[in-house]
Amino acid sequence: MAIDLPFHRSWIEDDEIQEVLDTLKSSWLTTGPKTQQFENDFKAYIGCKYAIGLSSCTAGLHISLALLELERGMEVITTPMTFPATTNVILHQGLNRDAWKRYGKSGFSHWELHYPGYKYNLTDIHAAMGIHQLKRVERFLQIRQDYATVYDGAFKGVEELQVLQVKDYAMSARHIYAVALNLNRLSLSGRVSKRNAGTGNWRGGALHPSTSATLFC
Repeated sequence: MAIDLPFHRSWIEDDEIQEVLDTLKSSWLTTGPKTQQFENDFKAYIGCKYAIGLSSCTAGLHISLALLELERGMEVITTPMTFPATTNVILHQGLNRDAWKRYGKSGFSHWELHYPGYKYNLTDIHAAMGIHQLKRVERFLQIRQDYATVYDGAFKGVEELQVLQVKDYAMSARHIYAVALNLNRLSLSGRVSKRNAGTGNWRGGALHPSTSATLFC
């Protein structure tokens, strides 16, 4: 039986496409009304008082650490089972804490550069997609969980790999389905790819040379 299982396939519907086209025809391509709408929708979904749209999760981690006013030499505990960005941002400092005020009456119409090299604002083009994908987020989560359940059952009892379990007190977004291997992962990835199924080879953030020398010297 032929297999067509890519590592990733985007789910984009007409609503997102039309919202992006509307944005492209407007005068706002960077942070603007679509971003504000997405932030408001996200606040309603989460049930929180404030929300700031950012360009990446890395940006969110970086700004969060900056707001904690952590100083060099302080201890930060994180998980090794994560992307390199999680450990990288611990080694840096972040942005102006007043960025969230841009929509308020006390907001400002200019930006001040406090730390060079960082531009984290969410654009209206990205927000245009997020507005509609947020409406389907529960469907996304359920579909991912259904697939994960199928894989868990299929891999149960396979000695060469270990299925990662989600703790009872936690919920995983199932961004990717990961397993721990007791064999050569590159060899396995090559064999799987020949069968037209996509995989990714991943190492914990703390194991990358860019962070391991600093964190474990």
